[in-house]
Amino acid sequence: MVTESEGAARHQPALLVEASSVLSYAMAHNRIPVVHKITVVNPGIAIRAATLRMVLVDATGPVGASQVLLIDLEDDQPTVLTNVAFSIDP
Repeated sequence: MVTESEGAARHQPALLVEASSVLSYAMAHNRIPVVHKITVVNPGIAIRAATLRMVLVDATGPVGASQVLLIDLEDDQPTVLTNVAFSIDP
């Protein structure tokens, strides 16, 4: 038996993020992007102007400013973002 909340969760978009596994001062100083690719898997209906907010945190808090992207999610298919200019503060 599938509960109502489990059924609703099946229709929520999911994120797959490809990012650098190591961060350094040199990367931050040279503004090298740390996020290489984001795939948003949307199993439900189309969503226009969805907000994707990104922030990188470590044990002490944020490592840079948050960034917001507006994206259109098509119905029942993934949206792939490959030009993500998300970098950290030196």
